[in-house]
Amino acid sequence: MTAAEPLDDIDRRILDRLRQNAREPASSIAKRVNLTASAVRRRIARLERSGVIDRYTVSIKHDELGASIEAFVELSFAGDADVHTILKDVIQRPEVREAMTITGETDALVRIRVRDLPHLRQVVMDLRTSGQVIACQTRVILGRWWHGSARPDDG
Repeated sequence: MTAAEPLDDIDRRILDRLRQNAREPASSIAKRVNLTASAVRRRIARLERSGVIDRYTVSIKHDELGASIEAFVELSFAGDADVHTILKDVIQRPEVREAMTITGETDALVRIRVRDLPHLRQVVMDLRTSGQVIACQTRVILGRWWHGSARPDDG
């Protein structure tokens, strides 16, 4: 959106609906925001053109690996480590969903999805030995809440 066209309350309510279900029909959204379906479609098109909505995606609960455990692995590297090169290799693993550099004592946060605990143990051991890792902590995800959700998505 441009500075001349800030998001209003209706835009925010439409975005909240789309966050919960990107395939929700405009007619259904229209009933919730007290507009016509065509007005909702025009607003969505404007939000897409302006870049507020930049893509639609699919969230898959169980992937091709039969993965059912998701975890974050915090990695700390030696002071002279080339973090970007290490993460470029890490992100190639099929279990790795996302890798981020972060501030604080931890250098990187890696989100992984695995089949079971032995698989988790193996992936964590592999990550610990990739590059110049000096510390590693793993945090298993027990539940997940999405913006606007009333209860957790337990995977």
